[in-house]
Amino acid sequence: MNVFLFEFKAATRASFGWILAFAAIVVFFMSFYASFHSDAVQVSQLLSGIPETVRKALSLDISSLTTMFGFFSYILPYVLLGGAVQALALGMGMVAKETNQKTVDFLLAKPISRAPVLTAKLLAGLAWIILTNIAFLIVTLIMAKVVNPDPFSQKTLLLLSVSLGLVQLFFLAFGGLVACVKPKIKSVIGVSLSTAFVFFILNLFGSIIGDSAIRYVTPFKFYDPRYIVAHSVYEARFMLLELAYVVIFLVVGYAVYSRRDNNQN
Repeated sequence: MNVFLFEFKAATRASFGWILAFAAIVVFFMSFYASFHSDAVQVSQLLSGIPETVRKALSLDISSLTTMFGFFSYILPYVLLGGAVQALALGMGMVAKETNQKTVDFLLAKPISRAPVLTAKLLAGLAWIILTNIAFLIVTLIMAKVVNPDPFSQKTLLLLSVSLGLVQLFFLAFGGLVACVKPKIKSVIGVSLSTAFVFFILNLFGSIIGDSAIRYVTPFKFYDPRYIVAHSVYEARFMLLELAYVVIFLVVGYAVYSRRDNNQN
């Protein structure tokens, strides 16, 4: 039995659904960019009437919204939210199905230890995240060239787009950890949605109050689009912070999962 292929195939339908959803979001919203760009003055006047608190919560930067990168940066957080749900569902679902679908006895009967099983599951989830991001990047690049006749930095667009995958890595590892600690998850998608929204609300709260400390708590703040557009690079400290989080999630997850040989049988 190849655990990787089994888990990869099992996630095919849902993953293709996410890929189509992300593509639809990019095509739909980027189609409006030409109107925003051509009516920049009117758009700025309209947005200036929105309360400042609401603008901060929605990351509405009036001065940059009529530029392609500014416009894309506005829709990106909502793509990241969907990506977080997808990654959490992959991480939780692949591990929790042992309990939900009662496949643990079948796995334990095979000549394979716990660690390789968890590795295969997480790699299957990672494979779908990579494929999702490749599709997202291709659609984004095509739409950017279609709606924006002016030259633009493809490196900056690449960095903005790849931030989806980087945020998903955090949630894939976190989702796997949650399922290792609490294997009996009745509704994977329900827990995934609620967990992603908690982190997203922290992101909105941090934007409203301007508390930089929250940036160290929610991955939605690790890759600030405004910083990426201004410098065409990620902030190294937050990349290292995410790496630390992912390593901790994996180490604890593997430790808990491996002990099931003796405690859950």
